[in-house]
Amino acid sequence: MLNLKFVLYSTPCYRRGPRGKKRKDEDVYKAYGQTETGRYLFVAFIYKLDHRALILSARDMNENERDLYRKG
Repeated sequence: MLNLKFVLYSTPCYRRGPRGKKRKDEDVYKAYGQTETGRYLFVAFIYKLDHRALILSARDMNENERDLYRKG
């Protein structure tokens, strides 16, 4: 869990995913970032109306995602 927080609060690359279906203002976002130990993580989450993140999925980035993240 600490790795996820570090990725979300450091300087990740954010991309918007699908629009919210049930609630218009709660869209899915994707975060690509690196942990303190150098691990590359992909995190999918919903940014809630109360400014909290609901984590949907987290995993290691694949090679293509790492390359895109490194390029900025």
